[in-house]
Amino acid sequence: MVDITPERLDPASQLYASDLFADLDGFDEPWVAAVDAKGFGLQQTSTPRLRGRKLFVWGTATGGETWQRWLGGNGRYCEIQAGLGPTQLHHLPLAPGDSWTWTEAYGPLSFSGTYGEEPPRPTKVAEAHKALSRMQEAPVAVEVTADGWGALAVAAGDLPVGPATPFPAETLGAAQRPWLAVLGGQALRGPAAPVAGPGWRARLDEAPASPERDLHLGYLALERGKVRKARKYWRSSIAAAPGAEAYRALGLTSTEPDERADHLAQAIALDANPSLLIEYATAALAAGRAADVAERLHGHDTEGPRAGRFGLLLAEAYVALGRLDEAGAILESHLVVPDIREGAATFTEVWRAYETARGTNRPLPAEYDFRMRPDEPLG
Repeated sequence: MVDITPERLDPASQLYASDLFADLDGFDEPWVAAVDAKGFGLQQTSTPRLRGRKLFVWGTATGGETWQRWLGGNGRYCEIQAGLGPTQLHHLPLAPGDSWTWTEAYGPLSFSGTYGEEPPRPTKVAEAHKALSRMQEAPVAVEVTADGWGALAVAAGDLPVGPATPFPAETLGAAQRPWLAVLGGQALRGPAAPVAGPGWRARLDEAPASPERDLHLGYLALERGKVRKARKYWRSSIAAAPGAEAYRALGLTSTEPDERADHLAQAIALDANPSLLIEYATAALAAGRAADVAERLHGHDTEGPRAGRFGLLLAEAYVALGRLDEAGAILESHLVVPDIREGAATFTEVWRAYETARGTNRPLPAEYDFRMRPDEPLG
């Protein structure tokens, strides 16, 4: 719980990225609005079911500014959101066969009041909710169908046939074919996207043995938090027929750096997928295998969408090897990593290691600063 002061509601007053949640349980029409310095912006309001509201700000520190330029161009912005729970950390059970409905309204807002003063409503959302509820009595017409996974769930008996599950058998395709074979009592063979749920676990338990069967029984065990059991299944799959997926699963669930790198090395020996190579390089660096990473990544995919990620990993390897001129050439090239994640400190760590190895203490370049919270000074 925090005191809600005008400063807390002003994105420009926040130094670091933060979330501010409001539980509006008991309000007839929960709402949230954001306006700019001129009082113009957006308002969202809803019926009571949507009780939570959120304000997210990137902050005005260098990292937050970098994120805003990265995602939104030159303009600064904040995010307002609404949710079913008091915060995004809450989980709300929805009973089988139950349904929840709510209505939201969005609209432009011009407001010159002060903090805490309620803006005018853009619409009477309760009346809109009643009108929309009557539409549930109208005849159902399916306008668009998705892929075949819903139809597979219907075919397996995991979903009923009805207006809420408009998944015709005609949508079943090649992706579902391996699982349709299991439904028919056959062995699971070939590449198959993972499925989830106790029903599939029971079906695979009864299916004829195959490496793919054990691979997916491992996935289903992992879904239940049974890591040791999952790893046992993956070893069984490999014993029958070594496969990149099973080696990858063993690697990513290992807590030993060397074992993790070993398994991922075996995976990339069987599959040249660039994403798998990134996972291996990350694990190998953590295991102290910079020389192998440098050898594998040198000149690899220098123009593709993963070029930035490969470049950053290669720079990290060069720093670890003391090849500082080569590391510097990468880090001074205005490296762009399109798949960087919120909260990732990779740029920070690599730059700090590089500067330490050089015996200098230059600040992290702003274009590489994606820190979302206070951090120690670089050096």
